[in-house]
Amino acid sequence: MSSFYLLSLFNDSLSHVVNPDPITNDAEITGNYVIRVADDVVVHNPTSVSDLLNQKHASMLASMGLFGQILYDDLLDVSGVNTASSTGVTLGSKGMISLFSGGQLVSSPSGFTWSGSGSGPSDAMMTWEIFTYVDTDSASSAYIRKYQEVPTSVAPITAEISFNGGGNWQTVTDKSLITVPPASQGTNLIVRFNHTGPAISARYFVGSWAVLF
Repeated sequence: MSSFYLLSLFNDSLSHVVNPDPITNDAEITGNYVIRVADDVVVHNPTSVSDLLNQKHASMLASMGLFGQILYDDLLDVSGVNTASSTGVTLGSKGMISLFSGGQLVSSPSGFTWSGSGSGPSDAMMTWEIFTYVDTDSASSAYIRKYQEVPTSVAPITAEISFNGGGNWQTVTDKSLITVPPASQGTNLIVRFNHTGPAISARYFVGSWAVLF
């Protein structure tokens, strides 16, 4: 089961760590935002947000012996988002980046150094997190916000990846190995997400993404 690290919306201090309800996949987070850590990722007593993110992704990379590099964005702000190319989205900080039906979220290009064979990676894997908020705000009780995980296999969100700056795209599934053909190889990574649900469907938030290669 994944763990939710709850961090204060006011000063980024670590409030506590909770596990989602095993039935509803949610947990109350009122006044906090979430950095999700999967059950196969090891984190030890993080001292700050940056330490938590560094440990999270170092452990993710270490658990995948096939790969030697990782690029990621936990989308705590829009610094890694191509705001000009993204459409049908909400953009904000600390868990507020989402897609409406028909929307597309596009990352900014991430250049990297490649010392392997070819012009870029020939194998890669992408993983990402999708969630929603469940809010309760009745006249007779205090406001409550819950963070609810949505399995990537269920959410109407598709993901694509390009290693050559958007010249070629490949549709990917979460945590599945992909082969990058020679014509698509390169060292300028872009990812994008598409909300393919019907117009009446809810908006979905992207919690993070990571590409290993």
